[in-house]
Amino acid sequence: MEKIERGPYRYSVIKATGDKSFIVDGTNWIEVPTNALPDEIQKIYEERTKPRQITASNLPNRQWEVQSSTNPDSVYVVRLWQNSAWTCDCVGFNFRRSCKHIDKCKTLVKG
Repeated sequence: MEKIERGPYRYSVIKATGDKSFIVDGTNWIEVPTNALPDEIQKIYEERTKPRQITASNLPNRQWEVQSSTNPDSVYVVRLWQNSAWTCDCVGFNFRRSCKHIDKCKTLVKG
């Protein structure tokens, strides 16, 4: 891979072998068109990294759907159980017993 641009942005644009280019900000790898202009790349980056809206899917059961910040096709289910235990069906929760999806939902409950 060859780093092709580092501007006043919080990310780098990397051109991989072949016809692929990516925005890389330390956490996210977002594919962008190889011929995209800097303004287009900035718009793509802002759209893909903005905070995702959490929608309450079933408030009586205290259950929310949270869109993944790294994969727009993935949605995780966060639940607040009657015994005040929080669960999420993401991989991170299985390892750490906590995750950013639960943290987002906790701010909704407190707020």
